[in-house]
Amino acid sequence: MLPANTRKPYLTIADEAWIAAGEIVFQSGPNAAPLPPLDNPAIQRLWFGGFAMAWLDAMETSAATENNSVSNTENKVRTALAERLAGHPALLAKLKARGHNNPL
Repeated sequence: MLPANTRKPYLTIADEAWIAAGEIVFQSGPNAAPLPPLDNPAIQRLWFGGFAMAWLDAMETSAATENNSVSNTENKVRTALAERLAGHPALLAKLKARGHNNPL
């Protein structure tokens, strides 16, 4: 596995920028970085991957992980996503429509 700060050979610089944008939105809110376009599921997937990674980092550093079940974890990610994207209902609806039966 490559270290986190090492460029992944299979990702373009643009891909990495969308991942970083998702991380930034989790950490600082929707005005801090670009949101993915509504008509591009590939970019939405990259952006949400960054958002989820930042969420996981926050969970790992907090001691409040009382129930680590998959469904509980998914609900917490969805809650965080809904909070950050409350002012962007069209994007939130697109991302919420996807799940393990309908992946991004």
